[in-house]
Amino acid sequence: MTSQSSDFTSNSAQVQGTNDNSIVSKLSMVTQGYLEDKYLKYFVQKPQRRSPIINRGYYIRSKAVRHVLAKFLSARSNEDVQIVSLGAGFDTTFFNIRDLMNESATKHLKYIEIDYPSVISRKVKLAQAADLLEGQNLQNDKNIIYRNENYCAVGFDLRKVGAELAETLQNCGINFTVPTLFLSEVVMTYLTSGQSRNIIKWINHSFRNAVLVVFEQMLPTNGFGEVMLRHFETCGSPLLAIRDYPTLLSQKKRHNVLGFKTVVGVDMVSFYQCNVSSEEKEKIQNIEPFDEYEAWHQTCLHYFIMCSTNSEEESVQEFCKTCLKCHESEKPEVKAEEVSISCKEPFSSIQMFGHCASSVATGNKDLEKQVDDVILFGGFGLSTQNQRKKDHHRRLHDGTLLNIPNNNLKTLTPSNIEFKTPMYSSIVQKPNHEKTQFLLFGGRSSPKMTTNDVSLITINKNCTEHDIKLIPSQGTCPNARWRHTANVLQFVNNCEDDQHTMLVYGGRDELNVHGDCWCLNMNTFIWSNVESKVGEKDIVLGRHSHSAVKCGSEKGDILFISGGLDCNEEPLNDVLSLKMLSHSKALIDRVDIHPKLPQLYSHTSHIHTDRYLILVGGVQFPTCKELHENPNSLADQVFIIDLSTNAWIRTVTLKKPFGLNSLMLHGHCSFVFGNNS
Repeated sequence: MTSQSSDFTSNSAQVQGTNDNSIVSKLSMVTQGYLEDKYLKYFVQKPQRRSPIINRGYYIRSKAVRHVLAKFLSARSNEDVQIVSLGAGFDTTFFNIRDLMNESATKHLKYIEIDYPSVISRKVKLAQAADLLEGQNLQNDKNIIYRNENYCAVGFDLRKVGAELAETLQNCGINFTVPTLFLSEVVMTYLTSGQSRNIIKWINHSFRNAVLVVFEQMLPTNGFGEVMLRHFETCGSPLLAIRDYPTLLSQKKRHNVLGFKTVVGVDMVSFYQCNVSSEEKEKIQNIEPFDEYEAWHQTCLHYFIMCSTNSEEESVQEFCKTCLKCHESEKPEVKAEEVSISCKEPFSSIQMFGHCASSVATGNKDLEKQVDDVILFGGFGLSTQNQRKKDHHRRLHDGTLLNIPNNNLKTLTPSNIEFKTPMYSSIVQKPNHEKTQFLLFGGRSSPKMTTNDVSLITINKNCTEHDIKLIPSQGTCPNARWRHTANVLQFVNNCEDDQHTMLVYGGRDELNVHGDCWCLNMNTFIWSNVESKVGEKDIVLGRHSHSAVKCGSEKGDILFISGGLDCNEEPLNDVLSLKMLSHSKALIDRVDIHPKLPQLYSHTSHIHTDRYLILVGGVQFPTCKELHENPNSLADQVFIIDLSTNAWIRTVTLKKPFGLNSLMLHGHCSFVFGNNS
């Protein structure tokens, strides 16, 4: 185990600054209605509205801490309650707890906050100015900034934990034998491993019935984790111990070694799934327009809450074991291997997400040929044309043509610059002997501005420009949507008029997740609503951010639909087969894959040799054991399924090359090249 103390020096001023940023974000979250807290406003001078993803992040953080504290208070009803908040900052938990208690229960409460003297002094002054602290200041220690019967504000550097702090807590009226909850909400992560170890050892030595609740970051070595680390380093408050204890399992083992024998912990995905009611989830999903699911789930996967105790009392151990619900599945026994990937110039200059892509088959009506060219449209990122270091990420409206064998890239400028390519649309190639054309469907410019337009894209012969024109669709059209799939299929009865049909499945709009299926005749541009006949098995139809891929057969094309998010934002782990029976009817059934796949979405899929289903990347939800053994197993894996036996036979972890920026394979596009088995 290596300590990072030699690489970083803890910057106390910058760490103290994280309190100011955090409290502004918490107030933004509360103001938007995620949780209630009438006290935060007294500690923020300049309120700011944060983005929806930040509001959600602070919601789940506050919700998790409140959940455990509420369980502790319930378990200690009519008994003495002692809570010590480490690195408390401007946290308002004490004031909210006090409101929940009646006068009789308040007499049993002892709440102590510890932080740097400058931080805790500012907090006390602000609280006094707002008349939040009542009664006489019973200060009787040089480290005690404020003290009354229930509350004590201590100014102390936790890096110097020891006998002096124990004496100060004794002067606060603490009872070292009563069950005492210590709260560390994103605190010890800013200390070195040695410093945080000393805190845990000191708590274990000083309190025989200690409960330690820790909320902080984990998984620093995968793509999202690397970005997370760089963010905190840029802010001047690096995460000093995270590499020594990178996973939840390593954190649990650490606490075991340091005397806390009963340990329970969950990441925020598990917490949200198992500890938040369906009614509250529905409320959260409808507070403000949202379309950052990948960032939301990746953030949740990289934070954990853990509750541990050194107590021998059965009631305290039972509280620790039951305060956090989780469902932990067994790690599947599947052959695993690593494969290194490469990224060549000029393709390394492509930086985008939320785009759509299609292979290009020039003058080939059946579109069945080895892929050499790929076309990209829309999305958000950096333009491949005239990139400069100071370029800002933005909405992209140019097209990009990649020629894989010749390793070159062309930017396709729109001939009609008024057209703004939406994000999360779909694109398929329209069969045409004479022209290279594509159909672009759906997408959004914002979560409130969705389209169901069909646009015809024509590439000029020199592959330098593209012309886009809106196609007036006929018949009843599908609702506007994004994060859907579109594929070109053939019917079983294979009528010439219906030979080329674009099939659209699923997706979402601002309010609804769709489970419907639509066909567009690519010659007449007439839409048909497809009646989906579901097999005997229980199937979730409504989904978005799924993947769909065609498998050809003598009896007609079959579409394999995998993963996605359902209407409750729950990730799915199923595979469906969709078979067209006519232009208006389809049979949908579930493919029972064994062992069960992990939940995943925002991935891509391919069929190889009409036998193997290949699922690439996506936001994935592996087990705790898998994450401990392979912290990169969140988005950088490929699952291979043998459709002849419905068996998940292989997992491939993609290893990024040295020097490549963080690899996060979600919201991407992928293609299979070559015919090697």
